[in-house]
Amino acid sequence: MIQPTIGRIVWFHPLPTAAYPKVDGQPHAAMIAFVKNSTTVNLTVSAWSGDTYAARHVRLLQDGEAAPVDEPYAEWMPYQRGQAARADALAQQLNDRPGGQTAGSGGGNPAGNENPPGSPPVSVPPPAVAPPPGPPAPAAQKTAPPPPAVAEPAQQPAPPATQPSAAPPADQSAPAAQAPDTATT
Repeated sequence: MIQPTIGRIVWFHPLPTAAYPKVDGQPHAAMIAFVKNSTTVNLTVSAWSGDTYAARHVRLLQDGEAAPVDEPYAEWMPYQRGQAARADALAQQLNDRPGGQTAGSGGGNPAGNENPPGSPPVSVPPPAVAPPPGPPAPAAQKTAPPPPAVAEPAQQPAPPATQPSAAPPADQSAPAAQAPDTATT
């Protein structure tokens, strides 16, 4: 059984009388928006037209359940079912190891924690192996190319120094006019 979680993608099959029925038998793409339990979810659905709508309290088929004919339903995509089957097969192979222990289920587990009863076995990937040491790769040495030659501009002679211009002297050729004496006795 695949556990539904928020954000996972499923196929949604609406009823033929729905506002957005299937076209050419193709299901609608849907994202799980809420998980009520492992078989009932709320969905955000994309119709064939690109319009989105909500589908609430949708039955999610699990492990080969038959599709209902009188209600809309959701199902896992074939790729997801295949991935789940491969994960189950790998877990079974690990459980079939001598001693029946998987990596992380006690025994050689340095943390000493056990899997809870009924939970799937935990597999721990093997540690990464470093490549064998060898001579270091020569560092690529790059030198900057010399800057392009730039011709210096020809020196132009400085402009001649200018004398500050003196204001022309005041015109002293005409005597100042005097007012006539009007005093009478």
